Amino acid sequence: MGCYFIHHFLERKRSNSSQPAFRHKINNEWISYTWDDVYRRCNTLICYMNHITEGGSYIGILGKNSLNWIIVDYSCLLSDRISLPFHIWMDRERLLHHLSFVSLLFVDSGFIPFVRGEFPDERIVTLDRKVVGFTFLGEIFDRETKEDFIEKYERDIREDEVTTVLFTSGNRGNCTGSLITQGALAFELNSLKKMMIYDASTDEQMIFMPFSQTLGRLAEILPVAYGFPTAIVNLVDASKLASDMKEVQPTVMVAYPDYFIYLKNAFEQIFETAPLYKKVGFEALAHLKLENNKLAKKFKELIKNTIKTHIGKNIRFFICGGGKLDRAIIEFFDNLKIPILLGYGMAETSGATHMNTLERRKVGSVGLPLEGVETRIGDDGYICIRGPNLLKGYLNGDRTPAITPDGWLKTDDMGEIDEDGFLFIKS
Repeated sequence: MGCYFIHHFLERKRSNSSQPAFRHKINNEWISYTWDDVYRRCNTLICYMNHITEGGSYIGILGKNSLNWIIVDYSCLLSDRISLPFHIWMDRERLLHHLSFVSLLFVDSGFIPFVRGEFPDERIVTLDRKVVGFTFLGEIFDRETKEDFIEKYERDIREDEVTTVLFTSGNRGNCTGSLITQGALAFELNSLKKMMIYDASTDEQMIFMPFSQTLGRLAEILPVAYGFPTAIVNLVDASKLASDMKEVQPTVMVAYPDYFIYLKNAFEQIFETAPLYKKVGFEALAHLKLENNKLAKKFKELIKNTIKTHIGKNIRFFICGGGKLDRAIIEFFDNLKIPILLGYGMAETSGATHMNTLERRKVGSVGLPLEGVETRIGDDGYICIRGPNLLKGYLNGDRTPAITPDGWLKTDDMGEIDEDGFLFIKS
């Protein structure tokens, strides 16, 4: 039997039961939950789903980042249901089309107007609060469940058993759902764990990327493999995010390229009003013009300390995916001793296929392939991927994945591979 998601989760229960798993803010107070708390809530929810739905049913999730969102997702991955997370910006027509696959829907109360009348009220469970006429997830957690359904599902899982859907990140509603199997998800978790990107004993990540996106979803699932704690926030506005970072003091965060562009611009604005010596030092560092002398080191240390007061003093590194990031920005953060580890992947590959690490990285590349992933550049210059992490198909069935008979997925990105195997994106 392979090491699937459920096996990692059971390991957390057996080895890390009393240790913090997640925390989020309620009424301006950070509330922590242990792995045992998460286990008990998932087990109770699986019991509820067993009474409401059949095995193999699609379970919809529509809401902002929250612990309850995670509990619903994990409960599906731990049982024989299929989690189907919707992008919160998906247009209504596309949302309703995909909703036709769903047997049970978990939704933030603010999204009820989008689905009311289109989906049975008795099949809707609210994630964030009690709403008259609907079941509230918090009430389900209060129910007594004596049987251990998670242990029951530790079974001979089929590798080709679909366990979740990852939507492509189309921002105009034209999202397509990739069917991800237990085998593909297990491969992703096990391969990333082998890379030892995180230190399970000291790291804490903070997630603000939407869980419905491939990058945010990967960050939501990885704690089960490693066992490190995670702080959950929502990207409401930049100032709120900065405030959360100061409070959480994370050691690692994942983000898209735009976030780092924003950070660099924000730092430049901070120093616009600083004393002249600070501004001169900042601009010199930003353009890499300072020589490696005592004055340069003093400037760099001053700038690094000032910046870390805004993003947290414990940050070890960032992980970036979802697009290209200019070399100048990567080098800017490198000079602050806060490396950005670029990676590459997509919904069709269950997440990451390539990743830089602290030990093996090249600036400008998206890293080396995960162990077991093959990469080649086609005659037309497009990147092709082959491995156990490829999708099984698409949710709507009216599209066929661009996979050749011998198992190569052709991506929409052009690239090149250097002599050391590092992948560089060209488009």
